[in-house]
Amino acid sequence: MSKNTEGLTLGQLGEINAGLHAEVARLNEQVRALAADNVALINSSVRTLQDGRPPHGFYESEWFIAKLKNGQFAALKALPEKYSHDYSTNDGTYYTKDWVVGWMQTPDTEYRPNVETPATEATLNEVRAQGVDMYAEHLTRKAIESGENKNHAYAYLAANFAARIRAGEVPDV
Repeated sequence: MSKNTEGLTLGQLGEINAGLHAEVARLNEQVRALAADNVALINSSVRTLQDGRPPHGFYESEWFIAKLKNGQFAALKALPEKYSHDYSTNDGTYYTKDWVVGWMQTPDTEYRPNVETPATEATLNEVRAQGVDMYAEHLTRKAIESGENKNHAYAYLAANFAARIRAGEVPDV
């Protein structure tokens, strides 16, 4: 038994055990939610061959892997509308859009499908907020040591900002 549990009654130990059990259950649920987010991302078009052509906003600026109607694959990029062909390979082979029957993103693409990952966002927000909390605690200690009230105000603002991050109110920068 560790030092911090010596001298506790069975009832107190039971309360500690119940609290720890609840925390383990919460963490297990968080892991399940993160795993579901992971599955959603893996099943998105990032690694999956999609039927048809890429959405218009994607292929204007990105290379993609195309499955052609002859069964072959090619790395293509869209051409401006003024050209008679729709796509080009790096070596200058041209294709019209009717040649593309499937597509997949390249690994370095900037495009990401609209995949919701709420558990991942909540976890990242919590990690971000903990960093801001650490800064707020630092400012509070500094204010107590120096007696400067401005550090209390900054600590308050930082703690408020951390709460906003947790709530998902602060956009990514």
